[in-house]
Amino acid sequence: MFDNSDNYEEIDLLKKPFYLKPRKMIQGYTTEYIKLPSTLVGNIHNRSSLARFGLDVAISSFANPGYEGNLPLVISNLSSHPI
Repeated sequence: MFDNSDNYEEIDLLKKPFYLKPRKMIQGYTTEYIKLPSTLVGNIHNRSSLARFGLDVAISSFANPGYEGNLPLVISNLSSHPI
């Protein structure tokens, strides 16, 4: 296994602003903690107001049955300007 942890920085968006550069992606997590029963799946969809700016979270849109925790998000800036 390869330790890639030196390439990552944790940022609290409530304390420090962050601008996602064009055509870059980051990993984030929802604030909400969820627990799905084993009979249901979860699906995340973009808000159209954010999608119009070029912000995409649909890459990581599926939560498996029985998932428990904060949902991980892969957030992408598909635009040509920082968001």
